[in-house]
Order: sequence, then structure tokens, then C-alpha cells
Amino acid sequence: MFRSLALSLAVLSACAANARADFFDTSATINSPGPILNVNQILGTSSGGFTFNNAVSTPAIAPGSAINFVGVGSDVIKDYGLAGGGTAPGGAHFGAGTDIIKVFAVSGSSAIGANGATVNTITAGGIGYFAIPTGTYNQFDPRTWGTAATLIARYSLTGPQNIGQINNGIGGGIGAGGVNTISLNILNPVNAQGHFLALEVPGGLAGPGFITPNPAGLPPGSTPTGEGIHAFVNEQVVVGQTTDNTVNNAFRFVDPALSGAGGLAALDAFAALFGVAGGTFAGGAFGAGNGTGTSFNPYAGPSVLPSTLGSGDFGSLFGNTDFPGVSAETVPPGRVPEPATMLVWGVVLATGGLALRSRRKNAPAGC
Repeated sequence: MFRSLALSLAVLSACAANARADFFDTSATINSPGPILNVNQILGTSSGGFTFNNAVSTPAIAPGSAINFVGVGSDVIKDYGLAGGGTAPGGAHFGAGTDIIKVFAVSGSSAIGANGATVNTITAGGIGYFAIPTGTYNQFDPRTWGTAATLIARYSLTGPQNIGQINNGIGGGIGAGGVNTISLNILNPVNAQGHFLALEVPGGLAGPGFITPNPAGLPPGSTPTGEGIHAFVNEQVVVGQTTDNTVNNAFRFVDPALSGAGGLAALDAFAALFGVAGGTFAGGAFGAGNGTGTSFNPYAGPSVLPSTLGSGDFGSLFGNTDFPGVSAETVPPGRVPEPATMLVWGVVLATGGLALRSRRKNAPAGC
């Protein structure tokens, strides 16, 4: 009997193991100033932010090659979108006289195809929101993005999950295979999109925190496992045509004095805050070196022509919309059908009854 029971429990455990982690865009409450209810979008700009991208494993981007990279960027949050339409009055703030800045640091790898198209896969990193004095943000100057003292919420990148939607959210219905990747074509620069997931890192913020997602409406049988952010990002590589017809990063508008004034060191500080190692933006003079991770040299790349290999360091315009949500363990419909469960327990009862009858038949009198 006990062997049969153990076997049956093992079958049930195997069925239960079919549960998976899914992420659901939900409505949420913004806790300050407020509360602001039924928010389902945290709206940044379309391309008003900026990302600094530093190649750390190779001095060149060329067709057929691959590199490791660190990216650090930011955008200003402009509005809160409401479930059902419209935006919250007064724009996005965290208390009086503040702007909210989204900052992220990520690391990953880029695979470059023969046509120059890249697929960037993010493997580690995080997202933070900072409350800074109104009107002080400069997307090209990381010294203005915030500090650990002005951090109001922090999220750590999580592995790909299917993304669904509840409570009139938008941006759902995305398979896990399309999460934590973004594609760019640097031969013909166009906007490229990507979806990323990060879960909240508890602690470090007094009071109710920045965002409280509403888990109501999760599929039956779901177990919430954490609050998080679904980030939908839009990037465009900043490029220019040089006299020798190579495609190089047009980074001329970024102040070279950033290196000496601590701007690149600020990028390294954000990378460290979000658990990303090996950025070393401040490892050398701005615009010097060959892009091996000990310097940041966007003037030399990225180039996609084999005869003129670039540094792999580049900048990109950045915009984003974030969706508050909940990660949950779910059992997909049909994974554990009720007839199968009844059959398992029917086997338990039947084999248990046979074993009991067998014991009674062979037991000594009085048992």
C-alpha cells in the first residue's frame, strides 16, 4: 500500500511541477503623492532618455562576431496612465517639487549577424526610480540622475516569463521567448523594441513604497510570488556618416569633460548599485582606448564594415513605458485535468483496499 501511495504522490508531484512562473500586468496604486489609484502605465518619453553602452569583451564589432557589454541609461517619467484611459492629473512626481527618473544598468551579450543586425540578450541588471529636484535632469549627464539617497524603488532583473494582462492592462500577451532581448540594426538605424521583467528588491524605503500592484484577477489557482515591473523600451542607435563612408557613433554632443568631472564614474556607480560588474566606463579618458572595457570610446564605433572595425562602444536614444504587475506561479489550463487526478486517487484507494484485504486474510486470529 505504501509503495502504491508513494508512487501516486510522485505522480501528483509531477503534475504539480507543471506549474510555471508567469508575469501579469495589473493596475496599481502610486503611493506618493496620493494615493493615485488604478495606474497601469508608468509613462516615460519616446526617445528623450539616453543609454551608454560599453563593450567589455572585445575591441570590435564585426559581422559574425559577438561581444559582452554593459549598458547604463535613464529616462524621465512624465505621466501615470490610468486603467480605462487618461492620465493622472499633475504628471508624475514623488512628493512636491520632484521629478521621477528611471535608471537602469544591465549586462549581456550581442550577437551580430552578417547583415549587421544585432540581437542583444540581457542576462543581469536592475531598474531603479529616483526622486530628484524638478528640472535638474539631463539625460546626457549621469551626475544628474540621482543617488542612493534619492532612490525610491529598486527592481532586479528576472528570467524570461510569459506576460499576460489583467485589470484593463495593456502590453500583455507576450511569450517568454520574446522577453529580455532587444534587436538593433546598425546598418539602417531604426527604433527597436524590447520587453524586460524585474522584481522588486524589498527594503530601503520607508513607508508604503512607490508602487503597490493590485493582484486581484489572477487566474484561479495562481500564487503571487512578487511585485514587479514589465518594462517596454524603445531605443535608436545614434550614428553618423563619416567621410570614409564608415558608420560611426555620433557622440560629439556628449561633453568630453564628463570623464574628468565624474560623469563616467557615475555610470560605474549605477552599475554597482544594480549588481552589474565590469562596466569600467571611467577606466580611461573619454574617447580614448579601443573599447575593451577599460575605456569608453564611442567615437570609434560601432562600425559594421570589416575593414573598419569599431570599438563596440556606442550611445542610443532611449524611451520607455513601464507596466506594474505581479509574478505568480500558475497552473496552465489542461495541465492537471480533474479526471487524471481522480484516476490517481482511485488507484490509491483500490490498491490500498486490496492490501488491507490481503493483510486481513493472512493475519492471525484476533487481528
